[in-house]
Amino acid sequence: MNHKELTKHYAEWIDNLILEYADRHRVSWQPIDSYIQCNGHFITFSFDRYAISRRKSASNESSTTSLSPEFFNVDCVYKRVCRSLLGRRYFKKRDLQPLMIAAADVNGTRYNPRPDSIENVHVHSFWLLSAGQAHALKTELERAKLDRDMDFRDIHSERATGLTQTSNEPSRLASYMTKFVGTNAIDMRLADDLLIYPFRIVDRRSHTE
Repeated sequence: MNHKELTKHYAEWIDNLILEYADRHRVSWQPIDSYIQCNGHFITFSFDRYAISRRKSASNESSTTSLSPEFFNVDCVYKRVCRSLLGRRYFKKRDLQPLMIAAADVNGTRYNPRPDSIENVHVHSFWLLSAGQAHALKTELERAKLDRDMDFRDIHSERATGLTQTSNEPSRLASYMTKFVGTNAIDMRLADDLLIYPFRIVDRRSHTE
């Protein structure tokens, strides 16, 4: 399987996760597409490279997480959003947690899925919340931007578009998010490239075999 085929499989899998989550959480009369358009958010996290380097050095000396520094920051934001929405014991309310799919990307993949160098690691993410929860997400994103204990250079949030699928192709949004992940699965240059909540970190082997 080449990287194009693998990227397509990842994108189709992500589309299915989104559709399944939307179908479980929408009200019966609301079309799935409408639910996703009303409650979906596309968020890109970019990072301060010096802060990331410091965090890498600290984690090498005393590791407290198995996540890469970039995903560690995204993980923290997700947990803050869950705490804001569901309280301190949000982890007991798994089915009420928002869906968050985050995929690593690097410079140059728009034109070349396997760039010569790994530069400017950033994270594209899709969030699907329940109706009325967008304010909590916006508030926590603004807090994260200002938090000196976090490593963000910028957080860009917009309404999610490009989620229409065809019978033969995955959605444009899922394809965009996974354009580096498919290549990295074949020639791994980043240890972490995909994070999904409320599910566990993806074990790549279980989804590509």
